[in-house]
Amino acid sequence: MHARKFIILLLALIFVAMMVTSNTPNVAITNNTEAEPEHIIIEGIRQYTLSAESSEYPDYSYPETYGTSSNEPPLGMGQDSGGSVDNRTLLTETEQTAYSWSEKQDVPTFSGLPTSWTASEIAYSGGYFTETPFDTFPYGGYIYSDFVDTSGSNRISFSLDIGGSWTGQTVSVSFWNGATWDHIGDYTDGPITTQTFTSTNVNHQISNFRVQVYYGLFDGDQSFQANGWYLEARYEYQYYAFQAVYRFDTVDYNSYSIEELHVDYSAGFSSTENLAFRFGTGNPPTTIIEPSSDGDTDFFVDIHSYLTGSTCYIEIRDTSRSSSDTTQNLWYIDRLYILLSEPAPVWDDVPTDKILEYSQPLSYQMNATLLPSCDKWWLNDTTNFAIDGNGLITNAIVLPVGTYGVQVSANDTWGRSITDDFTITVQDTVDPVWTSPITNQEEEYGVGFQYLVGATDASGIKSWHLNDSINFHIDNGEITNNTILEDGYYWLNVSVTDNHDNSISEIFSIFINDTVNPEWVISPVDQFLEYGFDFDYDLVASDLAPISWVINNSINFAIDPNNGTIKNITSLSVQTYGLQVNVTDSHGNRISKSFNLLVNDTILPVWVTDPIDQFREFGDGFIYDLDAFDIAGVHSWHINDTANFVIDSDGIVQNFTYLSVGNYSLYVNTTDAHGNTLDGYFILEVEDTTPPLWEIPPTQNLQYHGQLALQLHASDLAGIVQWNLNYTGNFSISSSGFLTSLGNLEDGWYYIEVTAIDAHGLSTSIVVTVFVALDATTPPSPIDPLLLVLTIGGIALGAVVLFASLRTWRAVQRDRLKQIEAEKGEVDTALDYLESIRPTLEGEDEDT
Repeated sequence: MHARKFIILLLALIFVAMMVTSNTPNVAITNNTEAEPEHIIIEGIRQYTLSAESSEYPDYSYPETYGTSSNEPPLGMGQDSGGSVDNRTLLTETEQTAYSWSEKQDVPTFSGLPTSWTASEIAYSGGYFTETPFDTFPYGGYIYSDFVDTSGSNRISFSLDIGGSWTGQTVSVSFWNGATWDHIGDYTDGPITTQTFTSTNVNHQISNFRVQVYYGLFDGDQSFQANGWYLEARYEYQYYAFQAVYRFDTVDYNSYSIEELHVDYSAGFSSTENLAFRFGTGNPPTTIIEPSSDGDTDFFVDIHSYLTGSTCYIEIRDTSRSSSDTTQNLWYIDRLYILLSEPAPVWDDVPTDKILEYSQPLSYQMNATLLPSCDKWWLNDTTNFAIDGNGLITNAIVLPVGTYGVQVSANDTWGRSITDDFTITVQDTVDPVWTSPITNQEEEYGVGFQYLVGATDASGIKSWHLNDSINFHIDNGEITNNTILEDGYYWLNVSVTDNHDNSISEIFSIFINDTVNPEWVISPVDQFLEYGFDFDYDLVASDLAPISWVINNSINFAIDPNNGTIKNITSLSVQTYGLQVNVTDSHGNRISKSFNLLVNDTILPVWVTDPIDQFREFGDGFIYDLDAFDIAGVHSWHINDTANFVIDSDGIVQNFTYLSVGNYSLYVNTTDAHGNTLDGYFILEVEDTTPPLWEIPPTQNLQYHGQLALQLHASDLAGIVQWNLNYTGNFSISSSGFLTSLGNLEDGWYYIEVTAIDAHGLSTSIVVTVFVALDATTPPSPIDPLLLVLTIGGIALGAVVLFASLRTWRAVQRDRLKQIEAEKGEVDTALDYLESIRPTLEGEDEDT
């Protein structure tokens, strides 16, 4: 014990000597060698621990702490990092016991019976469960919960918010022990309060535990209401903990501006569970200064605001104290000390980067706190800069644009220095200046553009730029056009850049205006066009700008918008077309000119086939198709002989009367739609080359001495004008072709040649055969008087009619009827004849 006190005393003397030495003034150092900072280290002394204290420790009794330690101060925790294991202090956790509660049931309110619960004579209202309305005395009821698992716990706690009035009766709680209910206690009536019952009975620490609330012997004057049903179980667990307090004595507090607590761990040896450090001048300390040190990272904490006396305490404790803390942790600490010191030189204003405008002088004042005083200032770049004894930095030359890395140092009289780096940037941010305002410009279309702008800058002009380099060019501020400028506005952004890339720009407009109209090269004049021909007319106009052409009549004409050629797009009728042509340049300047186009038809129709003389057989109809062509179309036809002929709109000539034999001189003309007439002439010759046509009679059989009476029939369109016989001794023929015998005929054959001559002298002959029978006893059958009449009248039955041509049958019929009418008188003569021979015929009939 005495040896230890001696060692402590010796250490105290050494400490006092160090303090005296620290007050000795330092000699100022003017080179770059720094003096060691002034500081004091105070080691902590172990005050108490869990282990039994030896006689070497103070006899103090303190509240319960946890864990163990070895190699305590002053031998331990007094070495630099990296010292031997023997110089380190080992902190080790020991196992502790604690308890935790686990919620099993929590039913704040009751709107009804919870699922899997059981109740009898229990009602629910307003979130509470209550007794049911009174009916008979005595009565009671109960409610108990579903099973919960409380096995492994060591205490059961059940709370219920309950109130009411049941003086003299019972509202109680019971716990299930796996076989029956154990009565735990009775509730006290009154206002609603939380009332709790607990149990440490092992019979209640089961997997099928439950709680019952019971009321009984209510007679109608008692009532209760309850909710806030809460059941929990407590479980015991073990964990590891360490907690110890260290005391510092004779601390020279409030003498130095730096007061820090330093903790240096033995790297790589400690557990990773965090340690908490609490500091104070009382025991135990209460101020948490480092709550989460990881046990492996060195740290220090400023305790200047907490160090208020020469004696202070540090409590070290682990931070994990739960059931999951099942690992025994340990920590090695090399050093635990309080550092007392003064600060090194410090910048009052930390040097910062500076930006200077080109040609601007530099004046930058350095400010630093140097205790006890400043010895000198230093710069790394003395070519471009200078610093005086007060720390004022100025430029030694005119600084070019660029960035300068500057290092400045200040030394105090103790030989300590402070150094910092910063940059000085010299830049040119001043834009060039226009020598004269830039104004909007206006120019006539087609005229070259030229505009001079000017700018100046101290560093000189490096370049000019235009936003529109397609249409314009700029050279040393002179703007000209690259292309022919269309009319309209051109917005130019002209910019000028100095040698340090500062630029200004200005936007102005150039208005190109076209005020000049196009001019005629070939001006329109009146035109003439033959009907049916196409119109093609070239006009020419000129303008600097592109031109387009428009004509007023777009129904009948089209004008090429590019070259001014006019063409018709429809067939043009005969008339005068009033046309107007407009020529417009691309800028809207326009000229116009009117002219007339006279379309006239001066061309006569033409024969497709020239009319030629025609020949027709007498009695044949005449149809002749004339064909003429005209672009305007044939409008009408005319013929000179309208008594015999008609011509239709298609040029077809037809007769509409019977044409007599002879020549017809016919003049025809056709007129087109515009009155142009084409004349034609031809002769129609009508000839009769067809002789009369006979109806050949059969052989005439007569009786002996019979009389021949036979009407012959020959037809001709011109009419039969003469009948001739070769046998005139026995026969005669009338002008109508009625052949008779001149007397009674002898038996035998008679061949009579009869010739019929038409009006045009054409004749044809037939032979009429007559047979007269010799035998008078078998005379031929009498001629039927009616047959004879019909025969005389020209309606012979069974006659064979031969036609030499197919001239119109209807015409034949009409001529025949005319002939019969003309010969009606001869029929009457025939009837008279028959009447005269009737006695003879009757006598012959009687003889027969």
